[in-house]
Amino acid sequence: MINTYWEVNYQWGSDLWTLKGSNGLGTLFYTPFQTIYPNNNILPARAYSAIDVVATEDNTRITFQLPAGKAASYGLNAANTIPAGGTYTTPPLRKGQTFSIYPFRYSTLGADRLSGTRVSSTSPIAVSVKDDAILTPPSGQTTVGDQIVPVSIAGENYIVPEVQNPNHVYILATEDNTNIEVFIADGTNILSTILNEGEQVMVQVPNGAKFARITSRVNTGDPFKPIYVWQLVGTGNQNRGGALVPPIGCTGNTQLAFTRAREGENGFYFYIITEKQNIDKFLVDGEKRDDLIPPVMGNRGF
Repeated sequence: MINTYWEVNYQWGSDLWTLKGSNGLGTLFYTPFQTIYPNNNILPARAYSAIDVVATEDNTRITFQLPAGKAASYGLNAANTIPAGGTYTTPPLRKGQTFSIYPFRYSTLGADRLSGTRVSSTSPIAVSVKDDAILTPPSGQTTVGDQIVPVSIAGENYIVPEVQNPNHVYILATEDNTNIEVFIADGTNILSTILNEGEQVMVQVPNGAKFARITSRVNTGDPFKPIYVWQLVGTGNQNRGGALVPPIGCTGNTQLAFTRAREGENGFYFYIITEKQNIDKFLVDGEKRDDLIPPVMGNRGF
């Protein structure tokens, strides 16, 4: 087993793209994005958000279906455009060739992020999203991004930890009439809504919540409708970290390698989700610490 990360590490913001291996390859994706913060566009260095797609086989065609109200550009200096809600199919790509689209004419507005874009292909592809130099109050900027997974890997149940606010969680539907319910640790329902294909909603996990459970399948008899969950959290006064959240039911591992580029800067935390029968199997500095992993109520024994 290996763990591979792609790291962006510069003075005013860094993030890790966790590469997903075979779980990251597929032919149908939807793209989540944060939609609150704008990019800090200081020319000539251009900061923007984008969807980056790489082909794994020759003669791969990729189709982008934009959500209503969202237009996009592609090519050098935004020379080509896709109208709002429009569709574009690429010419055949070679294995290893990359194609990127970004908000219309490099728009830096949070509302113009290409959240909910449907990305499909004739052969397996890998898809990453990036959001460079986002402006975070009061005067910070940071970079966020991750590799996402195809719809076939997305799930219907998620748990996100309480992290220093702002703790923004974005939920993206892949099918029409998807029921979304969000509960916190004490059982309080903080969001109940219905989303259609490509629609995204943001919920802020309140301080003191411990965690939030997100589901599109409250009852076992409900239809399976996969959703994406993207979490953007505060890490320190101005920094933000963003990543795709794995669904509950992902098998996980008993061992995990990790790297930290900036030792000594800011806090460093692990957030672990496991089944109840495993909570007495974790050691911290060689000492059993069951108290560090309280059970998640009402979520199938996690």
